[in-house]
Amino acid sequence: YVGHYQHQLYSPMTSANIIVQAINAFRDAYLYTGDIKYGRAGAILIDRIADVYPSYDLRPYPAYQNSHGGTNTGKILGSIWETDISRDFSLAYDAFYPAFDDPQVIDYLSKKATQYKLDNPKTSGNMIRENCEDGILREVIEAVKTARVRGNFGMHQYSMAAAAVALDTLPETSDAIDWLGKATSPSKVTVTQFGKEYTAYSSNSGGEFLVKFLTDVDRDGFGNEVGVGYNQSWLTNSLNAAEILSRYERYQALDLYSNPKY
Repeated sequence: YVGHYQHQLYSPMTSANIIVQAINAFRDAYLYTGDIKYGRAGAILIDRIADVYPSYDLRPYPAYQNSHGGTNTGKILGSIWETDISRDFSLAYDAFYPAFDDPQVIDYLSKKATQYKLDNPKTSGNMIRENCEDGILREVIEAVKTARVRGNFGMHQYSMAAAAVALDTLPETSDAIDWLGKATSPSKVTVTQFGKEYTAYSSNSGGEFLVKFLTDVDRDGFGNEVGVGYNQSWLTNSLNAAEILSRYERYQALDLYSNPKY
C-alpha cells in the first residue's frame, strides 16, 4: 500500500504527483521572481525529502512491478522513472541554495530537528545544505552507480550530471563526471526475498557517454531502440547533461560539445 501511495505522489506519469509538482513550481517561481516566500517553501520541502530519501529502496519488493524494466531496482519509484525525480531533487537543491540561509527557514527546520531528534540540528544554512547534499546529491550519485537510478540511455546520465555539478565538491564532482565517460558492465545478483528468487542489477560502472555515441548512434543522430520517442530521449537527455557539463568551469574533462561525433 505504501509503495503505491508513494507512486501516486511522485510518479511523473500521474497527475497526482503533488510533491514533485510543488518542488518544481517553487523552484521556477523562486528563480524567476527572487521572492523569498517561494524559496522558503521549497527549501523546507527539499530538506525534508533529504531526511528520508536515503531510506527508500524497492529491491526488497520484487512483486511490486514499478517502472524498472525487470531489473527489480529503484528507490521511491522503479529505477527508470526514478531518474526523473532524482534529477528534479538535485536541480531544486541547486535553485534553493541561497534560501537555506534565510532566518525563517533555519528557525523552522532547527525546531523540527529538535522535535524529531534528528542527527543534524539544522541550526545554520550550511548544516541544512549538508543535510541535502548527503541525503539527496550523494545519494543520487551512489544510486546511479548501484543501478537503483538507471533508465534508458541518457536518463541516468542526466541525473548524474545534475547531482554532481550541484554538489560542486572536488574530487567527488570530478569523479562523478569521469564516471559519465566510462564504459559499463552492469553486474547482476540473485536475491531471495519472501521465499522468491529474483535477479537484480547491483552496479553500473560507467555512463558510456563516449563509447555509446561512437558505436550506437547513427549518422542521423538516432540510437538503436525501437521507438522514435525512446531514440529522441537519447539526445534530449544527453543534451541537458551536455549543457550542465559545459557550464561547469571547475572541471572540463568531459565536454560533449568538443566531441566530434556528438
